[in-house]
Amino acid sequence: MMRLYTAGLFTSNSAFILSASSLYSYTESLFALFAFVGLEACSLDRFFAAAPWFALASATRSNGLLLALHPFIHALQSACTNASSRCYWRAVRSLAAGAVQCTVAAAPLVAFQWYGYSLFCSGEQWQESPRPWCLGPLPYVYGFIQSHYWNVGFLRYFEMKQAPNFLLAAPMIAITIAGLLHYARFDIKSFATAALW
Repeated sequence: MMRLYTAGLFTSNSAFILSASSLYSYTESLFALFAFVGLEACSLDRFFAAAPWFALASATRSNGLLLALHPFIHALQSACTNASSRCYWRAVRSLAAGAVQCTVAAAPLVAFQWYGYSLFCSGEQWQESPRPWCLGPLPYVYGFIQSHYWNVGFLRYFEMKQAPNFLLAAPMIAITIAGLLHYARFDIKSFATAALW
């Protein structure tokens, strides 16, 4: 319960509410609220209750899709445990439940992509000069926008002009690496498997 109280305090920060930037509806706090409530449900092994919260998070920000990994990994672990004890029906049921939970969590992002595709890539008017992302094997409007207009992509941030930002982040990077190394020495199996097994 304390985790939900903390999440509520984080997402209802009065400085954010009173700031001028809140008028532009930045989605980070709302995304955090949805993610925290869904993660709280996961911590209580209520993955079906978590899936709608993860769907709201992925509707708010596209990286919310990564939250679907929680029910997916839980379903995979449960299926492996049941299969190893020869409970194959339970293993299939665990995988089916995980597939439903992941589908619910991913539905808003898929719906947004379908809407963008139907708006810009279908119909006679768009056949003459389709957008470049329409011709891809898996049309992904958000990835095209990030790459084309915002110059976001794998390793594109690593430029010389970003050196001051890396120097600013260096102390936290060093603390994080030290903590990871300490944890690896403490429990190498959990570290190597990301505590999945």
